[in-house]
Amino acid sequence: MGEKGDAAPEPTSDGSSAGDSAGPSAADVGWRERARTAWLGVAVWKRLVVVLAVVVGVPALVYLVRDPNGAGGATRECREQVEERLKAPASAEFGDTYDSLDDQGRWEIAGEVDSQNGFGAMVRNVYTCTVTRENGWWQLVSLEFAGD
Repeated sequence: MGEKGDAAPEPTSDGSSAGDSAGPSAADVGWRERARTAWLGVAVWKRLVVVLAVVVGVPALVYLVRDPNGAGGATRECREQVEERLKAPASAEFGDTYDSLDDQGRWEIAGEVDSQNGFGAMVRNVYTCTVTRENGWWQLVSLEFAGD
């Protein structure tokens, strides 16, 4: 019995010996079950976030795809038209815009833009732009700057 391999196994806290092949102790099983449950909880939250992203993201994407025919498309067209008439279009900083749709299907966009004049000074211009959508293309009806 003087050999290392002949020593009796040490007892564990639950009374079984470390050399028993009966399986893991109840404490080990409990810890593993709690860890598994916690992991499943994380997986559920990940799925919930994905579902929420799809539920919110799909309608937002549909709106963005459909918007080119609405106020967003009209505003973009008017901003392009305004930029074409500025002395320094690269300096343009657009402010708030207000839009309305009349009974003839024309969008009226009113807004302001800050840009450099011919001397390099920043000036504010107030504009009113009217556009309509015909055959899939925006058509400028009118563009007026305040003071013109």
